[in-house]
Amino acid sequence: MPEQSEIDYGVLIDRLIEDFGPVKRLWPVSIRLVVWILIEATILGVATLFKGSADAATLSADDPCHQNERGRQLSRPYLLDRDLSSSDFGSSSI
Repeated sequence: MPEQSEIDYGVLIDRLIEDFGPVKRLWPVSIRLVVWILIEATILGVATLFKGSADAATLSADDPCHQNERGRQLSRPYLLDRDLSSSDFGSSSI
Protein backbone atom coordinates (compact mmCIF):
# COMPACT_ATOMS: atom_id res chain seq x y z
CA MET A 1 0.00 0.00 0.00
CA PRO A 2 1.44 3.37 -0.92
CA GLU A 3 2.41 5.67 1.89
CA GLN A 4 0.09 8.67 2.34
CA SER A 5 1.69 12.06 2.57
CA GLU A 6 0.51 14.95 4.67
CA ILE A 7 -2.03 17.19 3.00
CA ASP A 8 -0.99 20.83 2.85
CA TYR A 9 -4.33 22.56 3.25
CA GLY A 10 -2.87 26.01 2.66
CA VAL A 11 -1.67 25.03 -0.82
CA LEU A 12 -4.96 23.26 -1.53
CA ILE A 13 -7.02 26.33 -0.55
CA ASP A 14 -4.77 28.70 -2.50
CA ARG A 15 -5.18 26.51 -5.59
CA LEU A 16 -8.97 26.44 -5.25
CA ILE A 17 -9.33 30.18 -4.64
CA GLU A 18 -7.73 30.95 -8.01
CA ASP A 19 -10.78 29.40 -9.75
CA PHE A 20 -13.38 31.47 -7.89
CA GLY A 21 -14.72 34.78 -9.12
CA PRO A 22 -17.00 37.39 -7.60
CA VAL A 23 -20.68 36.52 -7.37
CA LYS A 24 -23.68 38.66 -8.19
CA ARG A 25 -25.29 40.09 -5.07
CA LEU A 26 -28.82 39.06 -4.15
CA TRP A 27 -31.65 41.58 -4.02
CA PRO A 28 -32.46 42.86 -0.55
CA VAL A 29 -34.89 40.71 1.44
CA SER A 30 -37.62 43.36 1.39
CA ILE A 31 -37.61 43.53 -2.42
CA ARG A 32 -37.60 39.74 -2.76
CA LEU A 33 -40.55 39.53 -0.34
CA VAL A 34 -42.55 42.13 -2.27
CA VAL A 35 -41.87 40.36 -5.57
CA TRP A 36 -42.88 37.02 -4.04
CA ILE A 37 -46.16 38.45 -2.69
CA LEU A 38 -46.95 40.08 -6.05
CA ILE A 39 -46.36 36.81 -7.88
CA GLU A 40 -48.58 34.90 -5.44
CA ALA A 41 -51.33 37.55 -5.66
CA THR A 42 -51.20 37.36 -9.46
CA ILE A 43 -51.52 33.57 -9.41
CA LEU A 44 -54.47 33.75 -7.01
CA GLY A 45 -56.09 36.48 -9.08
CA VAL A 46 -55.80 34.50 -12.30
CA ALA A 47 -57.08 31.34 -10.61
CA THR A 48 -60.05 33.25 -9.19
CA LEU A 49 -60.73 34.82 -12.56
CA PHE A 50 -60.92 31.45 -14.31
CA LYS A 51 -62.49 29.41 -11.50
CA GLY A 52 -64.69 32.02 -9.86
CA SER A 53 -65.17 32.50 -6.16
CA ALA A 54 -68.63 34.07 -5.84
CA ASP A 55 -70.22 30.78 -4.81
CA ALA A 56 -67.44 29.90 -2.39
CA ALA A 57 -67.65 33.29 -0.68
CA THR A 58 -71.35 32.91 0.10
CA LEU A 59 -71.16 29.37 1.47
CA SER A 60 -69.61 28.39 4.74
CA ALA A 61 -67.62 25.22 5.32
CA ASP A 62 -70.27 23.98 7.77
CA ASP A 63 -73.05 24.19 5.19
CA PRO A 64 -74.03 20.63 4.13
CA CYS A 65 -74.85 21.83 0.61
CA HIS A 66 -71.35 23.23 0.28
CA GLN A 67 -69.80 20.01 1.50
CA ASN A 68 -71.91 17.98 -0.91
CA GLU A 69 -70.95 20.21 -3.84
CA ARG A 70 -67.28 20.09 -2.88
CA GLY A 71 -67.42 16.29 -2.71
CA ARG A 72 -68.94 16.15 -6.17
CA GLN A 73 -66.25 18.45 -7.53
CA LEU A 74 -63.48 16.32 -6.06
CA SER A 75 -64.95 13.01 -7.26
CA ARG A 76 -65.96 14.18 -10.73
CA PRO A 77 -62.63 13.33 -12.47
CA TYR A 78 -62.61 9.91 -10.83
CA LEU A 79 -66.16 9.14 -11.89
CA LEU A 80 -65.66 10.33 -15.46
CA ASP A 81 -62.64 8.05 -15.94
CA ARG A 82 -64.40 4.89 -14.73
CA ASP A 83 -67.07 2.74 -16.23
CA LEU A 84 -69.61 2.46 -13.45
CA SER A 85 -71.08 -0.96 -13.86
CA SER A 86 -72.64 -3.17 -11.24
CA SER A 87 -69.44 -5.24 -11.05
CA ASP A 88 -67.64 -2.22 -9.52
CA PHE A 89 -69.96 -2.28 -6.56
CA GLY A 90 -69.81 -6.02 -5.92
CA SER A 91 -72.72 -8.35 -5.61
CA SER A 92 -75.35 -7.30 -3.17
CA SER A 93 -77.28 -10.35 -2.15
CA ILE A 94 -79.69 -9.50 0.57
